[in-house]
Amino acid sequence: MIAFLTQLISLYNFIPSSVLCMLPMKNKLRYGRKRTILDMALLFAVMLSISAYLKARLKLPYNTLFPFILIICFIFYYKHVTAHISKLLAVFMLSCALMAFISNFANGFDALIHPTSGLNDFSLEAAIFQTLLSTAFTAVISYPFYRHGSFLIDNFEPHRVWYITLPVSGSFLAVNLFITPFKYETLYVNRIFLAFWSLLGFMLVLLLLLCVIFYFIVYDMIGSQKIYERNSLLEMQESQYMMLKRYIGETDRQRHDFKHAIRTLDNLASEGNLSAIRKYLDGQLEAMPKNESKFFCDNMAVNAILNHYLQLTHTLDIRTTWTIDLPEKLSLPDNDLCGILGNILENAVIACEDVPESSRFIDLSIKSEPEAALYIVATNSFNGEVKLKDGRYLSTHRHGSGIGLTSVISTAESYGGMARFTHDKNQFMSDVMLPA
Repeated sequence: MIAFLTQLISLYNFIPSSVLCMLPMKNKLRYGRKRTILDMALLFAVMLSISAYLKARLKLPYNTLFPFILIICFIFYYKHVTAHISKLLAVFMLSCALMAFISNFANGFDALIHPTSGLNDFSLEAAIFQTLLSTAFTAVISYPFYRHGSFLIDNFEPHRVWYITLPVSGSFLAVNLFITPFKYETLYVNRIFLAFWSLLGFMLVLLLLLCVIFYFIVYDMIGSQKIYERNSLLEMQESQYMMLKRYIGETDRQRHDFKHAIRTLDNLASEGNLSAIRKYLDGQLEAMPKNESKFFCDNMAVNAILNHYLQLTHTLDIRTTWTIDLPEKLSLPDNDLCGILGNILENAVIACEDVPESSRFIDLSIKSEPEAALYIVATNSFNGEVKLKDGRYLSTHRHGSGIGLTSVISTAESYGGMARFTHDKNQFMSDVMLPA
């Protein structure tokens, strides 16, 4: 029983490690928090109990069952979180590396109180020390993982960057495995014990420092992207303003010339020259300015971005059927709403360029239900060619990044909504729902 309890407590490290994995994914949980916590409790109650029993009964070497436990934990992680696999692997590997330090600190403590023992005879005192240390360490770093880690998971999409973190975390994990003392006597040779503690402390601080540096670098990248989106929106608003200004100027000129036109028509009418009157009126109608800007809704930011893409559709001979029903003010920030609309319409315009002019169309419907939800539904023509990877649409263009639709999904999910993209033959459908 003592051996079973010792093994069970020594396996406790997997619990805080799993908590660290889940904290950054707070907005990506597939089944909600309560269901996830219950599933985790059931999984660890069964898995750790069986593992502890096997290790105590069969006297298995220290790390024998660890690979199997890690595989089961990752499968559970993958099934309960909706984030991309690159993010799952990055967070999972980092958590394993951090807990590897805790395990080695516990090994060092065990070597202090049982110098002639070894890793396969891990003591109950060391297991309790490891439990207390891992709990305290997790409590200290849980807030940064919960707040700042979730910010990165929700807002930073480039998967290659997340994959690049794997060798870094993997290297720290490998070093911990390499320096693990299987026989504690080796730590008492010369100054190896001092070197062991110093190396552990230095590498743990270094790993945490690299995490902080990574956060600030990515934070700046996210900020730069948001600034770019805001500047794009401002450019669209400026374009709409210049069109309105030009229209107002031309209208003022026409109003100034109107009195001269009345005098001319009066003179022609006095002469009874109807053909001259008709010709003069035709000329005036031709000279009348046309309003290039259309009023879609009371929200000026949305108005600007819709007018921007409306001009593009006119240039490319794309038929449009747009129904917009939006109030002036929404709970959703203008830059995020315009980012969603911009990505959807940009994708639609690019797709329409690949089909014959007679088949080009973009249908768009935006409807806001007070205290309910905001719905964005778009359908556009495309050439029928798609690239899918892990259920995600990739760009079919040579220079396309394919992150536009991913950005829409990420923004929608950050507000508790959803975004879905589907296709049927030569039609591409976009459906976005955002809670009010």
